[in-house]
Amino acid sequence: MLSALFAIFVVGILLIVSEYLWRQKILKGEYGRKLLHLSLGLFIASWPYFLEVEAIKILSIAAFVTLLISRKFKIFHAIYDVSRLTYGDLFYPLSIFLIALFAKADWIFAVSVLFVALADGMAAFVGKKWGTKKYTYYVGKSKKTVIGSLAYIVFAYVSLLIGLLIGGNHVLMSNPFIVFVWLPLASSILEAVSPYGTDNITAPLLVLGVLNLLWMQ
Repeated sequence: MLSALFAIFVVGILLIVSEYLWRQKILKGEYGRKLLHLSLGLFIASWPYFLEVEAIKILSIAAFVTLLISRKFKIFHAIYDVSRLTYGDLFYPLSIFLIALFAKADWIFAVSVLFVALADGMAAFVGKKWGTKKYTYYVGKSKKTVIGSLAYIVFAYVSLLIGLLIGGNHVLMSNPFIVFVWLPLASSILEAVSPYGTDNITAPLLVLGVLNLLWMQ
């Protein structure tokens, strides 16, 4: 119970801080949104190490309902301060719920969440900061940058490195081609072609599925 309250407290603080930064015009648009996306994801990746799986599921459902209400009444402005059409805010907690439901090990949960938080979050930061019009492409009406996609692959490797350190060493090193070549590339392609924020659920579930299969071998 105390662990769940701690998790709610930290998430609440991150939401309040992001809202404050938005109102002070310190962080706006994609930067503010992805900073929250990144900070929440890094914290959520640690949840299996102090929360029960059932608690994670309940918190994910509560987050989905909260964000649904926020979307209706525009409570948390930093989340929605973006010009493109996206439902990524709603897919995010659904993704966490499904990862908690199916992950075969705590480290698999953590790595799957890091792919959506760290790899995807940093791809957006890098693409927004250094992406050029010359090297852009579109998925529907969503603009993507080549450098952002490359950043996704780089931070996918960072996520896998963290997985090596927290318990996945045997599984990851036993399947080097699948893990270190195919998985970062395949998930980056899936992230790039998934429109309207669906990458928040498609890419991490691909990672989850592959790591679960390797774990069960």
